[in-house]
Amino acid sequence: MHIQTHYPTSSDAPWPQSLRSHPIFDVPEDLQPLPNAYSGPQRRSRVLFRDSDILVAVNNQIRIASLQEAKSPRSPRSYKTLHAPQVQFQIEQMVLNADGRLLAVAGTHQVAVVVLPSSSRGGRSPLIECKSIRVAPFYYGAKGSPRIAKLDWHPLGEGNTSLFVLTADALLREFDVTMDAEEPLQTFSFLQKRKKSNTFNMDDSQSTETMSFTFGCSNYDAQGARGTSDWTPLTVYGLLRNGDLYALCPVCPSRIRVDPVFITSLEAYVRGKEALALNDSSL
Repeated sequence: MHIQTHYPTSSDAPWPQSLRSHPIFDVPEDLQPLPNAYSGPQRRSRVLFRDSDILVAVNNQIRIASLQEAKSPRSPRSYKTLHAPQVQFQIEQMVLNADGRLLAVAGTHQVAVVVLPSSSRGGRSPLIECKSIRVAPFYYGAKGSPRIAKLDWHPLGEGNTSLFVLTADALLREFDVTMDAEEPLQTFSFLQKRKKSNTFNMDDSQSTETMSFTFGCSNYDAQGARGTSDWTPLTVYGLLRNGDLYALCPVCPSRIRVDPVFITSLEAYVRGKEALALNDSSL
């Protein structure tokens, strides 16, 4: 693992302009990108914030620094590198879970989860040892494995440990690293299996390649889906490269945390829809 030697610096520029020159963003001239055979469109998320910390991915490094120290013109500006042995690939995406304890990272074809330290501060060592877990190397990282389109933590997952991973072949898998990081707990597909036929097919690769997804319950994480009465919190939306949008429902974590009020409201919603359908059929 290549560790860049950096020295504390200071800046007279006002905040937040001074953040641009922070050494956490420095890339050594001799740092070579890790091999990557994929050259198409790729989702990238290499900078994120956790409370008063900033995390930056550079190649296969994860760096962390205190924003409080970065804001002070008199404080030395430096960072620490998280030593995560299972992250041996160029990082393209990073996403924090709801409590900020777990960091999911993805390359073009690999996925890992890093247990973060409680603070960016510590001893004088530039390294912070972190536990890391490689996720499903049989599915992600094996020769010929599909590209990672996106990964995200499900807002309704019990313990904030439900990780969903979407690959370009339209397969969405759920993992819980506290239970089993090797095999998915659930697998969904945004594309229906089509029967083989001898007829001419106009479908192209863009109509079968998934680019992204989002949870319908993104705004209900703190309330456990309270405040809604339909299927939205249990829906996942997938975007294909040609612009088509698909919805999967119901989709929920294997271990779900949901407010009982939502269950009651959903039951009333379903019964209301059923009554409307019966009335329409009787006309």
